[in-house]
Amino acid sequence: MTTRCLFAGKGRIAAGLRKGLSTLRVVLTVVGLLLLVQATAVAYGLSGRILDGESGDPIADANVWVEGQKVGTSTTAEGIWTLTGLKEGTYTIHAGHVAYYPEALQMQVPPIVDEELVIRLQPRVHPTEGVVLRMDRLEESTATTPYTNIDRAELQQRYYGQDLPVALEGVPSLTTYTDAGNALGYSYLTMRGVDFKRIGVYLNGVMLNDPEDFYVYWVDLADFGANVEDVQVQRGVAAVPYGLPSVGGTINVQTQSFSEEPEVTAEYGIGSYNTRRWSAHLASGPVENKYYFDARFSRITSDGYRDKAWADYFSYYLSGVRRGERTTTRIVLFGGPISNHMAYAGATREQLAQNRTYNPLAYYGEFNDETDNYYQPHYQLHHTWRINDSTTLKNTLYHIRGEGHFNVYYPSWWGYTWDFWDLPQLTTDDADLYPSAWYRYDSDGNLVTNEEGEYFVDFTDAVAKQAVHNHQYGWQPRISVALGRHNLTVGGQVMWHRSQRFGDMIWAEALPAGTSPNHRWYDYQGRKLNVNLFARDIWQATDRLSFTGAVQLASIRYEVLKDRRFGAEFDQTYLFATPHTGFSYQLSDPIRLWGGYSYVQREPRLKDHYWAETGYPRIGFEDPVNFEAPLIQPETLHDFEIGTDWRSEMHFLRVNGYWMEMTDEIVDIGEYDVTGQPVIENAERTRRYGVEFGGRYLLPSDFYLEGNINLASNRFVDYTSTTSVVDEATGWGVPVTVDNADNPIIKAPERLANLAAGWNTERAAVRLSMHHVGEQYLDNTYNFDGLQANIESSTLAQDRRIDAYTRFDLALHLDLVGETKATAWIASPGLPEMKLSLFVRNLLDEEYFINGLADAWGVYVIPAAKRHYMAQLHVTL
Repeated sequence: MTTRCLFAGKGRIAAGLRKGLSTLRVVLTVVGLLLLVQATAVAYGLSGRILDGESGDPIADANVWVEGQKVGTSTTAEGIWTLTGLKEGTYTIHAGHVAYYPEALQMQVPPIVDEELVIRLQPRVHPTEGVVLRMDRLEESTATTPYTNIDRAELQQRYYGQDLPVALEGVPSLTTYTDAGNALGYSYLTMRGVDFKRIGVYLNGVMLNDPEDFYVYWVDLADFGANVEDVQVQRGVAAVPYGLPSVGGTINVQTQSFSEEPEVTAEYGIGSYNTRRWSAHLASGPVENKYYFDARFSRITSDGYRDKAWADYFSYYLSGVRRGERTTTRIVLFGGPISNHMAYAGATREQLAQNRTYNPLAYYGEFNDETDNYYQPHYQLHHTWRINDSTTLKNTLYHIRGEGHFNVYYPSWWGYTWDFWDLPQLTTDDADLYPSAWYRYDSDGNLVTNEEGEYFVDFTDAVAKQAVHNHQYGWQPRISVALGRHNLTVGGQVMWHRSQRFGDMIWAEALPAGTSPNHRWYDYQGRKLNVNLFARDIWQATDRLSFTGAVQLASIRYEVLKDRRFGAEFDQTYLFATPHTGFSYQLSDPIRLWGGYSYVQREPRLKDHYWAETGYPRIGFEDPVNFEAPLIQPETLHDFEIGTDWRSEMHFLRVNGYWMEMTDEIVDIGEYDVTGQPVIENAERTRRYGVEFGGRYLLPSDFYLEGNINLASNRFVDYTSTTSVVDEATGWGVPVTVDNADNPIIKAPERLANLAAGWNTERAAVRLSMHHVGEQYLDNTYNFDGLQANIESSTLAQDRRIDAYTRFDLALHLDLVGETKATAWIASPGLPEMKLSLFVRNLLDEEYFINGLADAWGVYVIPAAKRHYMAQLHVTL
């Protein structure tokens, strides 16, 4: 029997570019004022050189910035830096590099002494900051793909407790959305139109993507942005040579470094939809000059924007470091139990016109507990040994544990019969005992009976508890060696994952006689082993020209065993080679040219091999017995990147182009399964290409402008799919074939833009930002040419798009109480430091949609929250 599912997944984007464009006058006015200020201001400059404190060698790509202002630069290959556009006064100048201890000093502008300023940085060996960052992350002088760095100071100007993907909004070619409509709950991101399952996320070098379904469950990392030191977002194929091969991009998250001073801080926030945030952070500072300890505890609660989309999160973060002469050992523990009411179901536009916060999962009869309850603790051990000045050995051991369940309501109209529940047929002699739609009828509309004259009852309303227990273990050894003009990194990874998945029917309106309480209808175990070796060499051919070459060899093995229902036991192995090559050429001091090519293969999910939850365990297999021939094939990507950077003391501009040619891309079809996860299939050929522009313009008087634009084409080249058109006579879906060639790829906007204007001082900061997302399609069947079906009377004729939208956000930060009048509005050395922040999202109160789905029965969308705020008080003792 054909089944149907109205789970919409995430939402729809409406608001409209037309309305947003009228508000651009605000930004243009700000730009005009800033340029007027620039024309009349008197500016001075500072310059100097940064050297290695031990060897005396110049340090390239070190960061230099002015405290409390949006003024900064990077050093050249000779370690030289220059800052301009400074007013007369005394400034605190910071210098830092991931492999060195930071330094800060006060300087007078204009300089009193006319001589070169030399800053010497001392090398440091931190488990996640030294060699690991040089390997996991791109550096400007040798990068062969585009990237964006967000340091802690910048992140904190954006962060107020929202899920980390939302805090990254503004990064080029990146979009985010949440089920609940606001910035909390299940959150997702896309990059270059590639969905979240194929974007690699690493935390201190450890892969966060679930090994079996490739999700990053940000909801299990509540308030994690408070623990982040910095983030690097790489677009295109990952520079990380281990773990999950990413297609759309890679996000490298580095947690807080230890504090050199003891510190106690507390934060309290209050916001729209009854949102509350409590957070406390304690830092020991140095203990016996070699031990450091950090701890943070947080809780976030919210009612959510959509009906019953509440959230209740507790989180902890613990870190301990032992620093030796040549070794550093660090332990990082984090996690916390979370609970939230699900909101992944969309609603029709007509329903939302009556109630814009309508959440179908909140109104399933008497059942009101469609909740997710999960706990995912992480355990990381990092050890770094600097064997000599040119060789460093790094080892990481980790364990990620996950335990939890979610409750799902199965209404009878979904069409699941007793076979789905692994129960015998229910019959009764009472034709009025249950709703009439639950009974079986013949073609003439008459009730069907058995030989005893009993009626067949085929359907029921039911509630299921679906649970998963996960354990993931990993070891990542790697060694980095400097050999003349070569910087070679060699390493590997062994990752072993095991899971148990089971489902219990915890309630049903109708049940066959003898059904046991909490009837378990599926229970099986999954295994995954990932073993890979990698090598990467960065060859500095000349002072201006470098080449990068890397390759990863990976063996990936899936297993399913101990299946109590179907007795399935099988394994599937994949062998992949992933090469990368590229160049970087410093054409002149301000201009750099670069380019790269990567080839990637990526395996399907375990769910694409075995899906016992649905009652159809062999879905996706050509031969019902041959589990080793899945229909879902690995996807293949050829990624070409080329670009140029232009950097001066006050400006930065990057222009790059990309061409991503894919075979057998694993694409969503627009529908979702009963757990809210997308249903997928292979598309024979797809193509993504585009141009990305990004830049920053620092102005006198502490003003700045920054922004980026992505103009792209995300299209199918060769893809024929099957969709459904509802037969109005029967109400069931009739399959039809659609040629999707040249259709837009689902939920892959082809126009993205971000713009921000701000003002930074040591006592206050203001940031006004604009985010534009182009129209998106909710399935892949936009072009119906050649479709042999009458679509005029079907739901295929409905608007299966979500409109473009433009949203404005505002952030305000005030340093209320501090040591001096120069750094706070109130100078009081005897009182704790106090800071106040206010964040307003969707400043102009636009109405738009952020996600959705379109199936044979209709189009379902999720609304974004209207104007809402979060105010926070930060106190440091």
